[in-house]
Amino acid sequence: MSFRYLIQDLSLPYDTAESFIHYTSEKLKNWPLWLCPLRVMEPPTFHPCTGKDGSPQPMLNIGLWGAASTDTNAFVRENRDLETRLTELGGRKVLYSHTFYTEEEFWKLYDQQWYQRLRQRYSATTLPTVYDKVNVDIVAQGQNQTRNPA
Repeated sequence: MSFRYLIQDLSLPYDTAESFIHYTSEKLKNWPLWLCPLRVMEPPTFHPCTGKDGSPQPMLNIGLWGAASTDTNAFVRENRDLETRLTELGGRKVLYSHTFYTEEEFWKLYDQQWYQRLRQRYSATTLPTVYDKVNVDIVAQGQNQTRNPA
């Protein structure tokens, strides 16, 4: 089911949000968009809160929800391209959205050292990581699609 719909919540600095909206309009043609202002949050946090320079600032949450490509490879490519453009513009995903980042890409964006300290502090190291929870295993998903076509 999750490969039939694009369901992403993304947060960007205000100064790059318009460029991102133009990108999604051109590439994904997904309307309407959800736009929600986010207040300034002080790091460390997984909440998207900093621009390219790392300073805390208000962000704009953009929700992309709608039908997606029915071709699995095209769907993954659209999501990977979306993540690349988001990163280029200083944005981050809200981490209840699926991610298609490699583990290395993910931890370059989200503070792994802070997160690991938090897991240790609350005795949560035996639980799956946030990366494990939100990342789509493209290989397993492809095998599942082959075995169980929609």
